[in-house]
Amino acid sequence: MRETVLDLGSTSVPAQLDGIRIARISTVPFFVATQLRKQIESLLKRGAIVTVVTSSGTEIGQLKSIQGVEIIVLDIPRGVSLGRNFLALLRMWRLFKKKNFDITHTTTPMAGLLTSIAAIVAG
Repeated sequence: MRETVLDLGSTSVPAQLDGIRIARISTVPFFVATQLRKQIESLLKRGAIVTVVTSSGTEIGQLKSIQGVEIIVLDIPRGVSLGRNFLALLRMWRLFKKKNFDITHTTTPMAGLLTSIAAIVAG
């Protein structure tokens, strides 16, 4: 894995993230569309490869309008439902094995739990 060094003493030159694969995972697309859009656009401008993994919702269209981002719709339940949670975990594990992300970043509790487990198991 590549190491990116950020110079915290200077904010005038943004760190380049060429080829770094980042997954942003959320149970709901609303949060990603309303709170993370600018971050995602900034990451893309710096050369990162950004994938958003979220459940379906009306905000998917807004996410698709971000040029260069990959959207993967995966049912991630917000609450505890053993069957649905296990299925989401299995699908995330497969996705993480296939995509080999450098960074997985979550924004919601259930997505955080499932992502942590899937990322560790996927290696």
